Amino acid sequence: MNKLRNADKDCEQLFADIGLTSTEVELMLAYLSFQDGTTSEDPIEVATSVPYAANRKVTGWTVADLFRFGFPPLPTRSVVNAISFPGNSVYLRPSAVTWQMLIHEALHQFRGIDDGSIMTAWEKYGVNPNGDSNQISDLIRKKCN
Repeated sequence: MNKLRNADKDCEQLFADIGLTSTEVELMLAYLSFQDGTTSEDPIEVATSVPYAANRKVTGWTVADLFRFGFPPLPTRSVVNAISFPGNSVYLRPSAVTWQMLIHEALHQFRGIDDGSIMTAWEKYGVNPNGDSNQISDLIRKKCN
């Protein structure tokens, strides 16, 4: 991703705060398989794991169901725009894709870094660790643009 090839010190520091370099993030982006989550018939249990599906109460759902309905309890107001699990697949809502979202989802592929860990590490930039995970993409856009 060209934006990362010319990363300035602010962008590099952002990734350093979670133990990465922009080069590592760029390499992960090249490795990942981006798929349309709105049409994917992959079972959630296969895309994630049986324990994850049971815990989130989505056993028997497809990835497309998750994008259609959101996470239980239903009805929900949450909209799933992107989701990634350990492995190399990232599921996206095509109409919502941004370059910073791709980077955000790629970060999850490193040693299982979750949103909470990223937001806690980036609290010094004003990120609320208990807030919405969109803060991650927003900060990437701000620091790496």
